[in-house]
Amino acid sequence: MRKVAVLFTMMGVGSFYFLSKSSYFLDKLFVWKTALYVIKDNFLLGVGFNNYKSISLSYGIFENVDVLYCDNIFLQVLAENGVFGLLFFLAILAVFLLSIAKEIKLKKREKHIFVRFDLCHFFSDL
Repeated sequence: MRKVAVLFTMMGVGSFYFLSKSSYFLDKLFVWKTALYVIKDNFLLGVGFNNYKSISLSYGIFENVDVLYCDNIFLQVLAENGVFGLLFFLAILAVFLLSIAKEIKLKKREKHIFVRFDLCHFFSDL
């Protein structure tokens, strides 16, 4: 068991090293950094729904990276809607996950094809 843990740790470190050398990963870091600057300046109320692109372009930190979205749903919600919007989003997410857990617990012996599909579909859209 310990060998498996060491193997997965080495694979994770190795993949992080190779990803950190790719331009895709570096572009993501620039996008997240810009999102953090936007959040820092608009922490409480955010920049407004669907205004992230126009605001992030004004920061002008980089030019060749698409900043339509910040590639992280939590950073996106926090940047656009502020801390109150993020708390509301997390509350909705918690209610959704708790209702799925309750449904699975109630129907333990049945197949959960539809519940699993809904859960996978929900998280694939994030």
